[in-house]
Amino acid sequence: MTDDRLACRCDPALADALTQTWRHWRRLLADAVRPLGLTPAQARALRAIGAAGPVRMADLATELDVVPRSATSVVDALADAGLVVRSADTADRRSVMVSATARGRLLVERLDAARRHAAARLFAGLGAAEREQLLALLQGVGSGSRPSGHRAEAAAVQPHAATPPAVRPAETVPDGAEPAATPPAVRPAETVPDGAEPAGAVP
Repeated sequence: MTDDRLACRCDPALADALTQTWRHWRRLLADAVRPLGLTPAQARALRAIGAAGPVRMADLATELDVVPRSATSVVDALADAGLVVRSADTADRRSVMVSATARGRLLVERLDAARRHAAARLFAGLGAAEREQLLALLQGVGSGSRPSGHRAEAAAVQPHAATPPAVRPAETVPDGAEPAATPPAVRPAETVPDGAEPAGAVP
């Protein structure tokens, strides 16, 4: 299925709802980490540094999916607060390593608790089974695939192109014999324009 036809089948409300949920989560997370004196970006960086141990600044920027300059600004703020320290990379003096201090590691534990509290508020209206189902769906979206339980269902509603009839190899005609009647030509399959449903497709 082409990207255009996939876009036609996807309800824009789904993307809007996901965006709205993400913004709600960001607000809850900001409220949770504010008493700890951190912004969400600083909290995310500190958790990444605490989990990785000493990490190169370039690798930290990649992990946070930000440009190196943005990672440097966040680490500057964490260093000023005494939560991380920089050191030279013994393997490459052109690189800078950053690691959490003892105070920073303690704060990571409080950050984890704050995130759990924010998540509990976000998903308070869902039961345990619904949370598990939502987790599976989001993991499927994040990995670019759908959960295995939905693949058979999706395949059942996807239109299948008709299999063209097999073409028999040409028969060898002995010298002096009349050739068999030529079978009617097989018309090529009709091209379905992008955005149109093929004939006979299941809605």
